[in-house]
Amino acid sequence: MNYEEMLSSGNAQLAKGALMPIGFLHKKLREGKFDNVLDLRRHLSDGVLFAKNVRRECEENAKLNSPHQLHFVIGETKDGEPKTLEVEKGRFTTFARLLFESPSLVGRKDFLDEVMQQLFDVAEYINKKGVQHLCYAPDNVLARVGDNKLLLLSHGSFYVNMSDQKAIYRDTADYVAPEVLSGGSVDERSDVYSIGKFIEWLYSTSDMPFEYKRVVKKATQELPEDRYKSVADMRTALKRLKGARGSAMMFLIAIVAALVIVGVYFGMTPEPQQIEYVKPAPKQSTDDLLDDGFDPATELGVISGDSLSKLPAEQRKKMEEYQKKGEEIFRKQFEKEADRILSKVYDAEHMGASEKNFMASSQKVFAELMELQQKLSNEANISNEKGQLIATQIIDKITEAKKKTVQKKGIQK
Repeated sequence: MNYEEMLSSGNAQLAKGALMPIGFLHKKLREGKFDNVLDLRRHLSDGVLFAKNVRRECEENAKLNSPHQLHFVIGETKDGEPKTLEVEKGRFTTFARLLFESPSLVGRKDFLDEVMQQLFDVAEYINKKGVQHLCYAPDNVLARVGDNKLLLLSHGSFYVNMSDQKAIYRDTADYVAPEVLSGGSVDERSDVYSIGKFIEWLYSTSDMPFEYKRVVKKATQELPEDRYKSVADMRTALKRLKGARGSAMMFLIAIVAALVIVGVYFGMTPEPQQIEYVKPAPKQSTDDLLDDGFDPATELGVISGDSLSKLPAEQRKKMEEYQKKGEEIFRKQFEKEADRILSKVYDAEHMGASEKNFMASSQKVFAELMELQQKLSNEANISNEKGQLIATQIIDKITEAKKKTVQKKGIQK
């Protein structure tokens, strides 16, 4: 059965293989074993130029050593021209079918991060070899059955000399850069466009993070000069945007840490101050607080009062013990690491530096403290808010201790 007959046979037949720009990839039974075979499109394989391009790609394919690159050789021929390609052993599926059958994968951050890592790895590799894939359509990007490892087969840049590019990408034109379809100049920016479209498709059923939206918007610009110059630049931009993103609560912790550090820095040189006696406010009794509706379970708790009250007494006690243990673990680990991190700015070199250099060091320090707090909160299984509260207390305590140590050593601004 040729390619056109498969197209007209219905989805049941097509579901067994993968429609790709130059042919149909499927399993073929031979002597009791299934081989991976790609039947070249007849309307393309009848052309002399197309056959020449296939032979050239087979030669170059053997030189590509990326773990994400599938290899193949020419199989059956007709009148001396390639008719099929014999693809290496393995079980593969397309990303389109993978996410159709397992849509929950999109909800796993580790899955999406791994896909993007592998996608950028193979794209950068083939681009350095002077090859562009050009079409990162979900039906033209493969995944190995079992571990979902991303794989590529045939690359579009081997066929850019053909006059009718739309005939090659007639099923996947939405994922191909405009200059490719119009027969224009092709380079890495064409791959940037197609990768942007692939990312857009990955998040078509879920909310796309802010940093991805920014990158996709620039990557999929109509004009090549408005896109990233290379896949490597696109990857760097995404990494930079990811690093800049943080929650509002984490930003508040950063501000608190910065104010504490800067306050200590400017407080190293004592200034004469006039002390004015202020009459203290009347002390409010604990009973008054309770009368005003103070609820320890809601004001101080890690778990809401409603949730806690619904638990049986024994389970509630265990839950409180687990939370207390998690907080103790977090407090111990954070205090140790925070002391190490804050020591980076409380020494003779940094405290004697210029204000500009000191502020630069301080920025790096509280950014590192932010990341540490979030990481240890997750590991200790406590809420982010509770972790932020404990972290702020520890930072205050350590900075006060560091301040006294610096003053004893005589290190002044």
